[in-house]
Amino acid sequence: MDFVRSFQTLDEKTILPWLRDVRTKAHAPSSGYRVGAILIVKTSSGFLGFAGVNVESIEHRLSIHGEEGALSALITTLGPDVAIESAWVIGGVDHDGPESDIVAHCCGNCRQQLAGIARVPDIRVRNCALSGRVVDTALNDLLPDSFSFDNFNAESSALRSRAIATITPDQDVASLTRRAVRQDPHDIPALRAWAADLNSLNYASHTSQTVILALDNGAYVAGVKVENAVFTGLSAMQAALAIANVSQKPGWSVSEAFVFSERGGDAGPLRDDEIMPLSLSALQILSEFSKSSIIPVTHLCANGDGLTLTLADWGREAPRMHHETRRIRNGLLLSAA
Repeated sequence: MDFVRSFQTLDEKTILPWLRDVRTKAHAPSSGYRVGAILIVKTSSGFLGFAGVNVESIEHRLSIHGEEGALSALITTLGPDVAIESAWVIGGVDHDGPESDIVAHCCGNCRQQLAGIARVPDIRVRNCALSGRVVDTALNDLLPDSFSFDNFNAESSALRSRAIATITPDQDVASLTRRAVRQDPHDIPALRAWAADLNSLNYASHTSQTVILALDNGAYVAGVKVENAVFTGLSAMQAALAIANVSQKPGWSVSEAFVFSERGGDAGPLRDDEIMPLSLSALQILSEFSKSSIIPVTHLCANGDGLTLTLADWGREAPRMHHETRRIRNGLLLSAA
């Protein structure tokens, strides 16, 4: 399914059919409550829409909400310096009863996520029922006096304000899609170049991470870290899996994963031989979409070195990795400093 579309005009007749189609891609084995979300960006000649769905995890706290899935697609493809014009959300359990007219309002967490990227407080949030009923509300009415990076510190506020323009230059949909999803095989240099072209939303930590997943259907899917000011953002792994769920036909699984990290802020940049290992939570949600526990997971260093372990082996190493970074030499994990 296409998860990025362009529009000349924006109305319910244009958005609702796509929103309903998007919702069918939701992964909701526990609740059966499927959510589809579309974030709209205004361009020089029209609009761009970025789609996402909810992705439930066995570990419920790791689940990805529909709005977060759309945010993952938006930030991975356009980068953090973007302003959304509106958000559309539809959700519910499939049925034809009176409950189909119940509007799926954004939860508190997703209101905060939207506030973190909204740039202006009065963007429109259009919450929809399965019946097609739409409730149109300003975000600042849903979440008044929200906490954002503007409250965090002067540096974060300055970074966030560097691209406050509400108009995004026209972009080719195929090129945008290729920033997150590719079909052609990739070697390590090509994956490095791809990851280097993507930017995390990291105004608080100044730490970036990109995950590229190789799927068993031949597709490659990328995702970047998406922070918000209250530290309930998405890991790069969650972002990549969110995009995989909305963009791929059902039945796929992950056959290999590649991880690229950068660090800024007070801690300074990573050494050329350092990596930032995936957290246990990232490994957990990856395991739920992997072919097996022995798929290779590779962390790449800036110096061209890297370390490949199985998913299970990274899981065994993770509790011992008390330090944020670890050093790699000749493909081997060195002891923590």
